[in-house]
Amino acid sequence: MPCARAAFAVIAIALLGGHVGDARQQAPQASFRSRITIVPLDVRVLDRDGKPVTDLKQEDFTIAEEGVLQTIRHFSAHALSGEAPAPGVQPELRKAATAEGLAPQNRRVFLLLLGRGRMQGPSKELPALLEFLQKRLVPRDQVAVLAFNRGTDFTTNHEAVRAVVERYRDRHEKIETLLDEYLSGLRAVYGSKGIPGFIQAEIDGVFAGATGLRPREITPGQISDARQIGEDVRRTTDDLQRAEILRERTGAFAGLPDPGATSTAERMDVTFDEYVSSQVGLNHDLSNLYAGIDYLRYLDGEKHLVFLTPRGVSLPRLENNKTLASAASDARVALDIIYIGGALGAPPPRIVTPGGQIVMAALPSAAALFGQTFAVSDMRMMSEMTGGQMTAFRSADYAFTRLDQATRFQYLLGYSPSNSAANGAYRRITVRVKRPGTTVLYRQGYYATPQLVPMDRRQFITFNRLTAAGAYQGVIQDITVKVNPPTRRGEGADRELLVEGTIHSSRIKFVQADGLHTASLDIGVYAGGDGKERVVGEVLRKVDLKLTDEAYRTFMKQGASFNVRIPLTGDPKYVKVIVYDYAADLLGTAVTRLR
Repeated sequence: MPCARAAFAVIAIALLGGHVGDARQQAPQASFRSRITIVPLDVRVLDRDGKPVTDLKQEDFTIAEEGVLQTIRHFSAHALSGEAPAPGVQPELRKAATAEGLAPQNRRVFLLLLGRGRMQGPSKELPALLEFLQKRLVPRDQVAVLAFNRGTDFTTNHEAVRAVVERYRDRHEKIETLLDEYLSGLRAVYGSKGIPGFIQAEIDGVFAGATGLRPREITPGQISDARQIGEDVRRTTDDLQRAEILRERTGAFAGLPDPGATSTAERMDVTFDEYVSSQVGLNHDLSNLYAGIDYLRYLDGEKHLVFLTPRGVSLPRLENNKTLASAASDARVALDIIYIGGALGAPPPRIVTPGGQIVMAALPSAAALFGQTFAVSDMRMMSEMTGGQMTAFRSADYAFTRLDQATRFQYLLGYSPSNSAANGAYRRITVRVKRPGTTVLYRQGYYATPQLVPMDRRQFITFNRLTAAGAYQGVIQDITVKVNPPTRRGEGADRELLVEGTIHSSRIKFVQADGLHTASLDIGVYAGGDGKERVVGEVLRKVDLKLTDEAYRTFMKQGASFNVRIPLTGDPKYVKVIVYDYAADLLGTAVTRLR
């Protein structure tokens, strides 16, 4: 079968003999860094009923950065219209911000993040979300959905997104039960936090019918305060575990004190199992919030991350919430949080069982009441910092009506900061309006760093996908990648590593061209871990596949082999291979350690 052999050889030939420097010189420039010439602000002004105020002029606004008044260089007002989008339109990537280039957007961008927990409560959040998708969106609105560890494309096909939400409605409670049972107890503390295959299959079933939306594994977001949060959670976990051991002691050691553990247990008022289970769900949500911000960061204009959560976001420290909100504000992402957990309060006076027994329900503890109060306050603060809205203890229909109403009209302002130093500091912004009784929504800050602006969409998205996959310690399997044990060759300056393996996936997107099945893959092979956790060798390549019918059929059955020679500058401990298909927007990774 010579054609099949040719199919396997094409990747190997394309990757052989390349050096890191050559690969970088050959790659097109994907982006450039733009100075801070103008800061765009999307501003919504609402009256006491939550309706947009539409008659304001530029002179009605004042902007201050770090308390210093700024000169407004751009002002426009825009009402959302119902124009139909062009077929297959995608959200535009971010452009360099200039006063002349600022323009209002005639569409909204909504990333719907469905948080961990059961969503069939009295606020009727899923029916309200389905109605929002069916009745409240305009044709140009771009929508995507993210749940568990899967996400979809942005699309104007709102019915396709509705279908995903409907499957989520029907299946998510089973998935939540499986996750709670599997990721609990000591496994949640010391075991792998990855989702096992049998649960992943259930999650994939939610997205299975959304082929046109290219559902994919979402690379977990890089949590800014991950180390500090992890240390705080570990301390609390250890205290609760010691407190439970203390309660179970008998005999001579029954009264041996542990004041720190006892104090933590009394303050938290939860069991060890309850705490670790809640932290697993919180970590999933927090990681997805950061992933969602990264997903939206390089899209043009303002974006809305709509987060439905029955559990809330209760982080160990207030500054952890502020760090998350600052990242969203910098990315021009408004956090619209819909908390559907319900208010803790006095229970009904009694419950009568079928046997006639009267059972008094327990009152919520002071710790639970304070915990919910602080969590709601923190979420409200995050929404306000980003120009979004937070809704709690109201029906979800009210929340979505409020979101739709507030985003149908807005002002676009721009100013050139009087302090032009790109020193990386977070700059706080204040916008005031000369209209009593109004609420002003806007992002309240940004980081003073040069802005990364895309030039070529493919190169830019590829760069970001490879970078995110490289930072992720887990394995991504939307494209199957297998790596054989690598072989070291040479000595000194001539050291290199031979990496061989296979790529296989029926989800790689092939198109017909000149009678051939064609696809294009980007492959990154990295050698690292020389004791300082740094990369000591890498090869980046773009590989074009052009297969005959016979070779294509063989590829679908057996995949394609690859081999790469990586020049080394140190002693590697592991090799990571990343394969990215831009057309399908899918990733695959594999990691192997050297013997």
